[in-house]
Amino acid sequence: MGSLFEGELVIGSGAAPPSVAQVLSGQDPHTEERKTLPVLVRLSKGVNTPGALPDVLGLTLRIPPVGGAADPTDILFLSSGRFALTRLAFLPALDWTGCVYSTVQPYRIGARLVWLGAFPEQTDRIVSSSVDAVREAVLGQPLVFTIAAAEACQPWRPIGQLVVRHPLPREEDCAVSFDPLLNSHPVLRPAPEWLAAIRAAAYAGSRRARGASLESLRILPKRSRTATG
Repeated sequence: MGSLFEGELVIGSGAAPPSVAQVLSGQDPHTEERKTLPVLVRLSKGVNTPGALPDVLGLTLRIPPVGGAADPTDILFLSSGRFALTRLAFLPALDWTGCVYSTVQPYRIGARLVWLGAFPEQTDRIVSSSVDAVREAVLGQPLVFTIAAAEACQPWRPIGQLVVRHPLPREEDCAVSFDPLLNSHPVLRPAPEWLAAIRAAAYAGSRRARGASLESLRILPKRSRTATG
């Protein structure tokens, strides 16, 4: 159970290349400019508990092809913990702005393993875990998240900002499929490989059960489609 939104990812090139920020933005490592990318976002409940009951909350992000990637990059964040050990765990949450989100599974970039995180900036704004509630909240005011990266046992380092703006019509929810394994950036790969293979099979099975086509993995934000012709 989830809802689809359009928004923007504002991200810089980062510090020492190769950096996660550089990969996700497609920026030259020597520039200090920040780049704004149109993105698709799905906010969803993992167990599909009814209404505002607590659940493992999901934030899935689709970034248009950047930095030499031929396909979009999908990244799944789940309600998790802030610290080195708790960022590895799924933690149920009561509201969308009262928890931290982590990829839980690390990514390999060069010889390093990194985790990505999403931190709500409007922590005084309570939005219950209901999918309907978050749609209504975004209609009134965008949700804003700090996007961060961390290596093992290291603190989070901000690399950008995600703004969730426009709820898309309900009928478009089922038209888009996300797959952070198949739609992973060639320089930023989910690790370890054995776990990625198991998750990839689960995503493929889910698409077959729903009758979703591979084309549903390629749908981009409308702003991005307009820009590319």
